[in-house]
Amino acid sequence: MQTLSFTLNYLNTLDNLLSNEYDSITTKEDFIVLLYHIENLMRKAEFKDKAWFANNQLRLVFGRKSINGKLTWKLDIMLAKLQKSGILTSTPYDKNNHKTRYYSYSPLFSYELQSNEIKIIKENVSEKYYKFLINNNKLIDDKAKPQFNLLKSDRFHIDSEKALKWIDQQYYIERSINFDQKRCYIRMILDLEDKKIIAVEGEKGGRIFTNFNLIKRELREFCTIDGEKLSSIDLKCSQPFLLASFLYNLYPDKAKAFYDIVINDDVYLWFLKKWQDTGNKFYSCFDYSAGHKIQKTISNRDDAKTEFLKMLFKSTGTKPQFEIIFEKEFNELYKLYKPIQSDLAATLQRLESSIFISACNEHVNEGCLSVHDSLYFKVEIRAKVLSSLDKAFSENKIINYVFH
Repeated sequence: MQTLSFTLNYLNTLDNLLSNEYDSITTKEDFIVLLYHIENLMRKAEFKDKAWFANNQLRLVFGRKSINGKLTWKLDIMLAKLQKSGILTSTPYDKNNHKTRYYSYSPLFSYELQSNEIKIIKENVSEKYYKFLINNNKLIDDKAKPQFNLLKSDRFHIDSEKALKWIDQQYYIERSINFDQKRCYIRMILDLEDKKIIAVEGEKGGRIFTNFNLIKRELREFCTIDGEKLSSIDLKCSQPFLLASFLYNLYPDKAKAFYDIVINDDVYLWFLKKWQDTGNKFYSCFDYSAGHKIQKTISNRDDAKTEFLKMLFKSTGTKPQFEIIFEKEFNELYKLYKPIQSDLAATLQRLESSIFISACNEHVNEGCLSVHDSLYFKVEIRAKVLSSLDKAFSENKIINYVFH
């Protein structure tokens, strides 16, 4: 038998709503495995609150049972019971896209979970179910294997109790996260608690994605290696800096003015001031979560950072506000930039990965993990990590970098 972790409040709420539905056909284990799977699907979805899955494939996982002499898919029985008990809601079948329903937690279930989530309970699940849940994630790539091994080992630990208290603080006191974010963060913490480690290389940019670098920065404060808290360094203004360095190496004359601003100024605030100088107070853009156009403004550095990333990642459709500014202020460079824009985001991510992943893997056995443009490590190896980063930047002909 294997175990999965849940909060006591979550399991108590399930028992209260489902106790009459546990029987020889649909057991408690069946329900927690299905809901665990649905939570993981919601966590990976764009808006974090809906799960879609191919019913035909998932039916095979749970099999069929004979009811009154008729074979019935257990998945269909469980989904009906979960909706009847007020735990799940579903959308209608999407005939146009030939997709089954989307499932999400009901408002009732979300309401019933409105209490502190501190105590953790481990539930036994069969090897068959555990294998299904593990295989449902791409677990490990060769490039990610060193970090996978460290996270999987007893050397890495997360203080789940303190992490859950932090999540509760943000949800109940600070009101800085919503219920779906809370649910997502809790599941990520519990996966680390269970050593259910994911470590994969991104398909386009070569970034390594792990449970550690997917959790919020604040939650990494509760992580240790060999019992020691972790120090970190990250590249200042990483995307603008890598963009400017890449363009400067290609077109030193045309890119120098932009490069100098990135190196010597706060590029986000520079673009913000240029936008404010236009006299615009709002601009119209499509909000995919709302499904319609909205009016937006750019009023602070965080807004400016978001707008800059739009310029980098959005290569089709309406021009982002900062791309319009970039074209006006650096017209000759823009003419060289535009033809390569669609591939540039992935190119810069590959550049970032070649620097930070290579430096990380040199010291992973000593206690080092990557978070894209930053590294987390035991304090005692800081000098070694910095030396490896210096070497990696030099090999890529990049200078003037600054770490936080």
